[in-house]
Amino acid sequence: MSTLDLPSHSPSEFEMKLEDGSSPPTPDSLEKKPRKANFWAGKSGKFWTAFTTLVLTAFISALDAVIIAAALPAIAADLGGSSNQAFWSGTGFLLASTITQPLWGTFSEIFGRRVNLITSLLWFLVGSILCARSTDMSMFIGSRVVYVPN
Repeated sequence: MSTLDLPSHSPSEFEMKLEDGSSPPTPDSLEKKPRKANFWAGKSGKFWTAFTTLVLTAFISALDAVIIAAALPAIAADLGGSSNQAFWSGTGFLLASTITQPLWGTFSEIFGRRVNLITSLLWFLVGSILCARSTDMSMFIGSRVVYVPN
């Protein structure tokens, strides 16, 4: 039976080294960097307008995805729809979204993100109006398919 001989190391070999071979800084050697007086400083009005628009757009999209689940039984009862039609109002939306997603991505590259976002929001508005004006479940399902690009 053989024994395992481990190499001996001097204590200096176990010190931490950075990639460039230098030692890491000690707490005493760290200089305190001045902090910005205001986190919001340095951002232009255009930045905040664009940021707010994108946040509101994401909020509308998330709200649309959540609110339909809660409102669908009442919508189906009001429009005289069956449970199968209620199912297709959600499935048609997801199917149309899956089909049009690559198209909207391509349109964004061709025409620019701003034009694509404005067109998408206008299309969403038209779909919302059509959903609100639906007289029966078939029209509602079709309106949900139009509702997609966001």
